[in-house]
Amino acid sequence: MEVTDTKKSEPNRKLERAWSMYDWANSVFPLSITTAIFPVYYEGVTRKASIAAGMATETDYYIDFLGHRFLNTALYSYSLSFAFLLIAIVQPLLSGIADVKGRKKTFMQFFCYIGASSSAMLYYFDSNHIGAGILFFILAMIGFAGSIVFYNAFLPEITTEDRYDRVSARGFAMGYFGSVLLLIVNLSLIILTEKPADGGEPMITFISQEMATRMAFVMVGLWWAGFAQITFANLPKESKLKRGGAITHGFYELKKVFNEIKQKPEISKYL
Repeated sequence: MEVTDTKKSEPNRKLERAWSMYDWANSVFPLSITTAIFPVYYEGVTRKASIAAGMATETDYYIDFLGHRFLNTALYSYSLSFAFLLIAIVQPLLSGIADVKGRKKTFMQFFCYIGASSSAMLYYFDSNHIGAGILFFILAMIGFAGSIVFYNAFLPEITTEDRYDRVSARGFAMGYFGSVLLLIVNLSLIILTEKPADGGEPMITFISQEMATRMAFVMVGLWWAGFAQITFANLPKESKLKRGGAITHGFYELKKVFNEIKQKPEISKYL
């Protein structure tokens, strides 16, 4: 009787869990930074800067950035658009190079640390450092989007095809719970440092509410980079050079993306 060896097809559950941990690590960024905390903080900081510079009107708040005057809300949107534009241009190039060089893990780590450190550096974003705050926000966005591409590219290497949906869903769930957990911690600290409407003392007095908000950005960076170590420690080791022409292959991938955009004019409307 012939015995079939099924060990090669058995999924590595430990590796799957380690891969999913990156969702737990980086999902705090979109929830705390781009959705819940930073937009409100940005609005307050830029309003304060606009009033101090005498560029505020009854309804609008303008700020000076790179020698030009921008509406504060418009500058926020421009920053997001610029970050995504850079990713759209650079990502296919880097993906092509990473595929040829077998360096997905290196690129993933690079973008992760760029995003996490930039998130933490938002601590220094105040009305006197608008330019630096915008720069760190853009870099954090690039780091987040860039790391996700290489993170997803590891899925075929860490599990079998029939488990793609299950493993991806687990990652999504872990990201959801992790991001909500840290958001609750950060918001609790921010709320407890808020002065009551009756003029009394806040429940927490050793730090201001502004400081609590800025500390939330540091917490996001530490959480992101810290828990990512579990993923990086368990992902497959990088392969050696596969073949030459890494740069050429990278530009080929970039050219292929632009050709696909040309074939679908409706996509260009959103660029």
